[in-house]
Amino acid sequence: MWTLAPDGHVVHQLNQFVGQKHEGVQVQHIMIKDKEAANQNCEDQGEFRSHGKGCSGLVRICKACVHTWTCGAQGVGYGHTMNTLRAIDRVIPDAATSNLLGRIEWTPVQSIWTLANGLLGVVGVVWFFSWGALAVLMVLTVITVCAGHSVGMHRLLIHRSFKTYRAVEYVLVWLGVLVGMAGPMGMIRQHDMRDWHQRQDSCPPHPSYGAGFWRAAWWQMHCTFALDHPPRFEIETRVANDPVYQWMERL
Repeated sequence: MWTLAPDGHVVHQLNQFVGQKHEGVQVQHIMIKDKEAANQNCEDQGEFRSHGKGCSGLVRICKACVHTWTCGAQGVGYGHTMNTLRAIDRVIPDAATSNLLGRIEWTPVQSIWTLANGLLGVVGVVWFFSWGALAVLMVLTVITVCAGHSVGMHRLLIHRSFKTYRAVEYVLVWLGVLVGMAGPMGMIRQHDMRDWHQRQDSCPPHPSYGAGFWRAAWWQMHCTFALDHPPRFEIETRVANDPVYQWMERL
């Protein structure tokens, strides 16, 4: 691989460049001047569309790096980009972590759960509609989605935006569990992994919702994005070791 000197010129070859320094500058961007030379140094694993500022570039995934078409003030170039991955409170990348190398995997249990709930909902509306049932739906939606998922799961458990009694916290989080997306630990993981992906310089289409409405909806409700080299994920002891939250997670 070729590394860029501070003045932007290609200077020499590096085999181990992640985390290394060249002339006092952290190696983050690798450039090979022509496309054929780049292809000889990579083993393609697939491709997807990535939208940058003012342009659309084709991003192709390989085992060793990410090589991209880029456009900007300097014209169009072909090169290798190694991103410096940012950490957040619960997600800590290491030198081997990649936020791009992975695969979309169908999750049967989640998919069947989602489809069954949707089908039963349609049956209920079409064959058993009543204004009383609609009123119950609205009340339960406010209790579970608004008080449970939004306030209990999101603002309280994940972000710790406010404090309350432990018993109140348990009730709010339990109402959030009833929404059916995940248990407490699963919800924290889904939320924080998505946030971690979206804070990086490059974000794949699953966590960025960048694959179009219908495909993104299918992926979010029926699939997971399994990274080949994931970061370390650490949930705070207060939650991870709480027997009540562990019980909710098992349900």
